[in-house]
Amino acid sequence: MKPQVKTALLIALVSLNIATLGLAAGSSIYLLKKGVPAAAAEESAQTAEVSGTEESSALDGGIEDPEDVPEDEELEEGEYEEHASREDGVTIGGQYQIRSTLEISDAYKAGDPSGLSDADRETYDMASKLLSEIITDGMTDYEKEKAVYDWMTANLSFDQGSLTVISTAGAEVDHPHGVLRSHQAVCVGFATTFRLLMQMMDIDCKVVHDRYRGHSWDCVKIGEHWYFVDIYSDIGSGNYAHFNLTSALFSTDHDWDQEFFPTADSLEYNPAYMARVKADDVYGIPAAMRAVMDEMGGSLVVEFADNKLSEAQIGVIENMFSAIDDSGDAFYSSDAVSKPMSHCVFEDPETHRDMLFVYFYVETQEGGQSYDISDEEAEKANEALNDAFGDLGSVMIY
Repeated sequence: MKPQVKTALLIALVSLNIATLGLAAGSSIYLLKKGVPAAAAEESAQTAEVSGTEESSALDGGIEDPEDVPEDEELEEGEYEEHASREDGVTIGGQYQIRSTLEISDAYKAGDPSGLSDADRETYDMASKLLSEIITDGMTDYEKEKAVYDWMTANLSFDQGSLTVISTAGAEVDHPHGVLRSHQAVCVGFATTFRLLMQMMDIDCKVVHDRYRGHSWDCVKIGEHWYFVDIYSDIGSGNYAHFNLTSALFSTDHDWDQEFFPTADSLEYNPAYMARVKADDVYGIPAAMRAVMDEMGGSLVVEFADNKLSEAQIGVIENMFSAIDDSGDAFYSSDAVSKPMSHCVFEDPETHRDMLFVYFYVETQEGGQSYDISDEEAEKANEALNDAFGDLGSVMIY
C-alpha cells in the first residue's frame, strides 16, 4: 500500500497540554487535557473569528488573543461585556450577525405565515418541510432535539469559506434562510438554525456566544434543565461529543457570560452519560475507552465504584493518558478508531460522584483528503518534516 498524506498534521494530536481548572455552577472539573481536532485546526488557520481566552479552543475557530481583533473591530473594554450580555444583534467574527427568527417560529406555532417577508416565508416553508420529515407524533422533546441534531450533523457542512472574510457559498451562511437552502453554514448559521427549529417546536433555546464574539453555539432546555449544544463542532461526525453538556464541561473550551445565559447543570439527556460505563476502579478505563474508540464514538463517561477518587487514583488516570500520548504515531495514525483528545474528572451534578469524561476526535472527510505518493516522495517529505519539526514531536507520513 502506498503511503498517504494526511492534511491534518499528527502533531496536533500528539502535542496535548494539561490545565487545572476550577469551575462554577456547583460542579468541579480538573485534570483537563486539551487537544485540537484536525478539521478545527485547519479552519482556525483561515478564520477571522475572535475568541476570548488566552488558551482558546480550535473548535471556536478563534484568534488566541483579543488584542488580535482587526483594527476596524476593536472595542473599548466595557463594550466586550455589553456584547457578552446579549443574545441577538451581536456580530461574530466581524461580519456574521446573530439575528432573531422569532417571527418565523411564532408564525409556525400560529399556523399563519401570511405576515412574513418573502425571505422569511421561504425559510418558514423549508423549516416546516424539514420538521414534517424528521419529527413524528409522540416524540419527546429530547427525541425531537436529537432528531434535529442528527439531521444537521449529517446534512449540513462548513461553508468552504468557513469563517473567512468572503463567503464562497453565495448565501446567508449565518442565517437559517441561507443554511437551509445551501446546506452550508458558519457557526452562527448552525446555531441560529438549530434555535429556529427548536423554537418552532416550542422548545426553549438560546444562541450563546463567547465574550469576544468569536464563536456561537446553543443552550436548549429539555425537561427542567438547560444543556449546551455545539452543532458546529460535531458537523461531519454526529458523534454527540458536544451535545447536551453542562456549563462546567462546556467551560473547558468555551468562554461566555455565565451570569447572563442560563446555567446548564444536568447530564440527564447527554448520550454518553446515559450510556455511562461502570468500572470497579480506574484500571477499567482502558477497556472502556477501547470499546468507544472501536465504535468511532465521540465521548465516554466512566462511573467508578468509589464516590470520590483519591489523589493516587487520579495519578493513575493521568499516567495512563500520558502513556497514550507518548505512544505517538503508532496510536494516533490508525483510521480504524477515534482518537482521545481530552479528558477530565468531574463531579456528577446529580449524585456528586467523581466521574471521568473523555472526548474523542473522529476524522471525517472534512478533516483532510488523502493522496497516494511514492515511497521515495514520502521519505524525502519525512526528512523535511523531521528537520523542521523534530524538536517538537514526531510528524510522519505513512
